[in-house]
Amino acid sequence: MRPMSDLKTVEKILRLIRLLNTPPAKTADQLRRRLGAETSQSAIYRYIKLLKKIGYPVETDEQHRKYIAFSAAPGKGVLVAEELDYIIDTLQKTAVDDQMKTAILHKLNRNLSLIPLADVLPQLHISKMLELTNIAIAQGWCMIIKDYHSISSNSVRDRHVEPLEITRDNRYLIAWDLDIDRQGQFKIERIASIELLEKEPVSGQRMATPMDFFGLTGTEWKQVRIKLGNMAHHLLSEEFPLTRPHIRKIKDAYYFDGPVLSWKGIGRFVLGLPGELEVIAPEEFKEYLREKLKNSTL
Repeated sequence: MRPMSDLKTVEKILRLIRLLNTPPAKTADQLRRRLGAETSQSAIYRYIKLLKKIGYPVETDEQHRKYIAFSAAPGKGVLVAEELDYIIDTLQKTAVDDQMKTAILHKLNRNLSLIPLADVLPQLHISKMLELTNIAIAQGWCMIIKDYHSISSNSVRDRHVEPLEITRDNRYLIAWDLDIDRQGQFKIERIASIELLEKEPVSGQRMATPMDFFGLTGTEWKQVRIKLGNMAHHLLSEEFPLTRPHIRKIKDAYYFDGPVLSWKGIGRFVLGLPGELEVIAPEEFKEYLREKLKNSTL
């Protein structure tokens, strides 16, 4: 039997793979904190060195943040599974049979076997988080969302919640945040783990109030029309897939024409993509954006 310390190390490395393969990219210190206070920064660099040695393409961006580059498109410097298959097949068909050919084939086969693992780990994690959340909802239990990474506040902390429902696309949990006493929306893939509180039943009195595509609530629906550039179109449809039925292509341009409950969520999206879109209506939303820009500290 393996020593318990070895098993913990394997578990940490698998969790590290998931963290590296789940956007956004993270600094070594962020990775250390997500893996637990007992993990040193030197251990993070040691694990990353090991991953690189066995074939994981761990990259570093301009902000010194780490990520796995398996999602890169063909032709962008990372061999994908089909390309590796082709090289292996070609090498195997050559008449030459020497130590170099054997070593290259061994390395290529090892890299090929790692690609599905790195790709599937985030999906396995999301499935597990959905399973635990559905158990909590079905049993009427509260739960702790561990190490939730909030993009809006750029913080990582636990959330004590009463789960209400999961969105139709299985991407978000709508829950009552018991610490701040209000409803919130939590992206499933940004939940590190879940602790089910079997001895803490939900109140049974709360129901999920409607939330718009951007996770915000409000008292009335407002229609927004925006002309989208290519980048804005791709980001909107990928990050907020429920908006897709409200995106139309007219001639050579894409338009979002859909309802929102608050200017805040869609406002963050618009202000984060300067020059990539044009707000057409309503005037009230344009005024909100102008006020935000006027009060900006940038």
